[in-house]
Amino acid sequence: MLTVLDPDEVRGSAHLLVEFVKPESARPELPAGYFAALNRVQPRPFRTSADGGGPFFDFEVLHPVNLPIVRHFLKVDQVTEEHAFSEDEQAEIREEARAGFELLERYDPRVVEAIDLLVGCFLCARESGVGGGSFGDSLGVVWFDPSPSWDAVDYAETILHEATHQGVFLRDMVRRLFVREPREMTGQDALVLSAVLKTRRPYDLAFHSACVAAALADFFAKAATPERSRKFLEPLKPTVAELRSKDHLLTDAGLALLGELERCVADLDELH
Repeated sequence: MLTVLDPDEVRGSAHLLVEFVKPESARPELPAGYFAALNRVQPRPFRTSADGGGPFFDFEVLHPVNLPIVRHFLKVDQVTEEHAFSEDEQAEIREEARAGFELLERYDPRVVEAIDLLVGCFLCARESGVGGGSFGDSLGVVWFDPSPSWDAVDYAETILHEATHQGVFLRDMVRRLFVREPREMTGQDALVLSAVLKTRRPYDLAFHSACVAAALADFFAKAATPERSRKFLEPLKPTVAELRSKDHLLTDAGLALLGELERCVADLDELH
């Protein structure tokens, strides 16, 4: 397990942000304090569960609080009922997501603990079934757009995929992983083959892809589905090697996480 998904590490990073945002206040309980801090520093707030218990799936795309972030996620000027899921669809999404979380719990309960710390809201909005995503300017909230054909395994994969992005974003926010700003990593000298999309992408995005591929390869390896694990492991190897060849773009914190990726590749090779 990468440390970006270790609940103790996540808790420590979240506390750093909370202390920075509210340095004179008592340390609030996590995860609520973390989500409150994010909603103070990020341009678009998100809603969280009133009782703070378990994953919160928000289907109210037309809620006034949600409109700005839905427009941002979907890259649309106007949000309409067409972006909302029906009540029957909502019930199915909740049921399949519950089953997906059960798979993740059997894989590693500590990963589920980290997800609960990292993600305050799964904001469900329809946009051609693209699956959803996470954005570096919107920590704590995941856009969720599942396909009707997904089963519990697909839900588990997507939840883990997005939680890994969230963990890397948080680490980068509080410790800084990259020497350059994102806009400075778009030149040819900073492009790296993505382990997920299989195209050459800016260094920071390829680094994210490597973390996601490592997390998913480990999940599927330990879920006794080696074929699906290899689908992520094989493209991960050249990505990690190329990331190492350009490691001057990483800070000490980034180098430490790259070392974790290299150890993960070696451990997964042994499993296979």
